Amino acid sequence: MLFIPAQRLESTLKGSGEAKFSRIKAAKQKAIQEHPERLVLDFGIGEPQDPPDPRIVEALRAAVLRPDIHGYADLGGLPFLKSVSRYMEGRFEVKLDPEKEVLPSLGVKSALALLALALVGPGDVVLVTTPGYPVFGVQAHYCGASVYELPLRRENAFLPDLSEVPAAFLNKTKVLVLNYPNSPTGAMAPDSFWHEAIAFCQKGNIALIHDAVYSELDWGAQKVRSIFEFPGAMDCAIELYSFSKAYNMTGWRLGWVCGNRDLLRLYGHAKDNTDSGQFLAIQEAGICALSHPDIPARMRGLYSQRLERLAAILRGQGLALCAPKAGFFLYTQVPKMAQKGQKCWTFSSAESFSQWLIGELGVVTVPWDDVEAHVRWSLTFSEKMPVLETLAQRMVGVRFS
Repeated sequence: MLFIPAQRLESTLKGSGEAKFSRIKAAKQKAIQEHPERLVLDFGIGEPQDPPDPRIVEALRAAVLRPDIHGYADLGGLPFLKSVSRYMEGRFEVKLDPEKEVLPSLGVKSALALLALALVGPGDVVLVTTPGYPVFGVQAHYCGASVYELPLRRENAFLPDLSEVPAAFLNKTKVLVLNYPNSPTGAMAPDSFWHEAIAFCQKGNIALIHDAVYSELDWGAQKVRSIFEFPGAMDCAIELYSFSKAYNMTGWRLGWVCGNRDLLRLYGHAKDNTDSGQFLAIQEAGICALSHPDIPARMRGLYSQRLERLAAILRGQGLALCAPKAGFFLYTQVPKMAQKGQKCWTFSSAESFSQWLIGELGVVTVPWDDVEAHVRWSLTFSEKMPVLETLAQRMVGVRFS
């Protein structure tokens, strides 16, 4: 049988990131078949491999045993919403009404999809950054909107230049999506940029969606800010948070959306007609997580140590690094050449370099050719294997230039 996809899907299937990750997966399997004795070092996985803190797991276990916990959660349990409000005030000194300015989500991915459904339609334009997380742009395409990509360039500190948006697009722009700390570049946005972005959205009557999923994973050199610490943000913005990255709760699917009441109402309407909410026991686990700031602090220390070790290995071989200020990715420029003994390889793209790393060294990374040729190295590998020690051994004799 042949099933033809809906027309709204056809325009995005070829352009999605699925093809790239399929190629990575195929190359990884080929490397395993050709070298079954060799451990594949997977720096491509963008999700924590370590388990959640035992206190979070115990909070879930205890909640599951409660007889009053198994009903529909709908738009969130009030205890969870209040815990988010307390967290935002303690972390950022941002005061939110838990009943009017906070709603739960099944993670940032789900929230972005629902926001596209709630906010855009045929004829609208949305602004997204590239490279970046593709979900909102793909969903906007599904809804009939046009997507204008703002490139993140190294010379601009991986910040979008909002002045690049043509006037013809500005008149139709409904949404601007930002993500800082940024994935995959690890960049942070200075205060001056937030003032600029808020003014840009106020002037154009544009909704500003800020994906703050990496907000707890900063290295301390520059303080992560909530957008609501800046004047005017509450007039035009909502902010998205998740438990996946800093609390190792990736598969639990829990997060929240907060901010502008009108935008939140539209999100809530789409959500209420799409899902029945996150299991209340998982919300109880989220309350536990937010009450223990030592958990993300420990993860920051862990990723910081891994970053230093990985950066030292790659820098020692001649790779040029874009030192991240937050997150758990290391973004490196693609070299023109690799040499080992009498052998020499040249690279025309991030894709070709990433494929070479898999085939020659058994090392998996994620290529980004969207703006400039870079590869992304994830710091989320498991400590159960000597990943960095093995990488250092395989890099012996290899020189990049």
